Amino acid sequence: MGIIEKQSKFNLLILAIAVFLGAVNNIGLFPVALNKEEWGIIRFLPTISIIASNISLFGTPSILMKFMPSFLKKEGSNNGLFFYSIKIAAVGILTVLAIFMLFKSSILGIYEENAGRISDYYNLIIPLFVLTAVTDLLSAFTRAHLLSIYQLFLKEVVHRIVQAILLMLLIFKWVDFELFTTLFSLSLLVNLIGLIYFLSSRKLLDVNPAVIPKENKKAILKFGATSSLTGLGATLTNRIDGLMITALVSGGVIGISNGLEAVAIYSFGLYLISIIDMPARAIANIANNIIAVAWEKNDKKELLLIYQKTSINQLIIGGLLFILIWSGIDELFELIGKYEESKWVILYLGIGKIVNLTFGTNSAIISSSKYYIYLMYAMLVLLVLTVSLNLYFIPLYGIEGAAIATTLTLVSYNLLLLFMIKIKSGMQPFTTKTLISILLAGTLFVFANYIDFNLQPLFEIIVVGSILSILFFVGVYTFKLSIELNNTIDKVIRFIIKKVRS
Repeated sequence: MGIIEKQSKFNLLILAIAVFLGAVNNIGLFPVALNKEEWGIIRFLPTISIIASNISLFGTPSILMKFMPSFLKKEGSNNGLFFYSIKIAAVGILTVLAIFMLFKSSILGIYEENAGRISDYYNLIIPLFVLTAVTDLLSAFTRAHLLSIYQLFLKEVVHRIVQAILLMLLIFKWVDFELFTTLFSLSLLVNLIGLIYFLSSRKLLDVNPAVIPKENKKAILKFGATSSLTGLGATLTNRIDGLMITALVSGGVIGISNGLEAVAIYSFGLYLISIIDMPARAIANIANNIIAVAWEKNDKKELLLIYQKTSINQLIIGGLLFILIWSGIDELFELIGKYEESKWVILYLGIGKIVNLTFGTNSAIISSSKYYIYLMYAMLVLLVLTVSLNLYFIPLYGIEGAAIATTLTLVSYNLLLLFMIKIKSGMQPFTTKTLISILLAGTLFVFANYIDFNLQPLFEIIVVGSILSILFFVGVYTFKLSIELNNTIDKVIRFIIKKVRS
């Protein structure tokens, strides 16, 4: 757990900075620079590009994460694994590009009624998709070398800074919306150049071909195909709600006149809830590779330790973040003066995210094991469930229906994975600390609904948030729910005492 703890701390710091920058962009700049329809376009383009990227890469990021430990025999050389992965990805990227060009009319026809303006920006999907795919491949290659920090910094911090600069250019009318959208679609070039420089400077960018035995190629392709379907299911589960909202939600909903405005409002709520994922992204960014190594050594003790620690730590930190978001949600809407239609989206999505965090790294444990094929079956079931529930709930409840559908699919998926892992390996992530953490978070969540000091909105958020945070960490420390958090609190206390005495 040493590598996970060390890099996760840096990852958490990076993600904390990213949360701040994200708040500046999503709460401060985007609503000022763009109207709801324009923001909907800016949300739609990356969503469809990410889904297309996942399809085109054919599981190569997962291939690199799983097989790198066995291919990386000497420093700087991956014995042809990266070159082989590039060949696989290149075929997928060219195939998806052909689909975008050949079926342009059919794709745009889906959105013609409720989001017709998308057609004006359709061509920008192609460069954005290619940049997304290549960047994702290089990011996975970097993580496969247990170098998660730099690529995360580029993805979460640098990219948001570039977005903020572009938004400021738009606000001051130095660019119009058309040029802004083009620059926004090309902004991943900064990340791509940064990754290439980083890997080259460390002499890790080994793209030399090597003879890979046929049996190894067969295993790689089988794993890639399975991971591709699995990853596609995961991506669609997380992203398809935005695409379906754009197509299915029309005028008539309060505060919403078309599908693009609906997806903008939904995206605002989704951004706030994405903050809850911060601990999971920080931990998974490095833990997934450690899990692959543990499976390689068949170290069940290490796997169980990672499984249970990621579960409890994600639940504790994510639970606190959800409580803080919900306790100040009305004051936040009062401050920004818009997007209050996303309130119940935030509640439903928040519940789903907490469930997902509580189940720890279950997906990574299955995907890195010899049972990875079962993850594909689970994801296919999930995909069908996701589409079906969205088709049912969105026409009934609009954006709130999409949030309900997402939460139901997350609960179903995690229960299915838990069952699989328990049957195949006898592991499960829960302890008595899990129950205590849930009771503590639930009590404070209810308590948060009754605290009201009638202060100015910003001060209300700060005061209530501080009280809830103190109560939460006192509870975590008293019940010793997390060794890592208790150790951190002890260090902070010793530091404060030392400073007071000096």
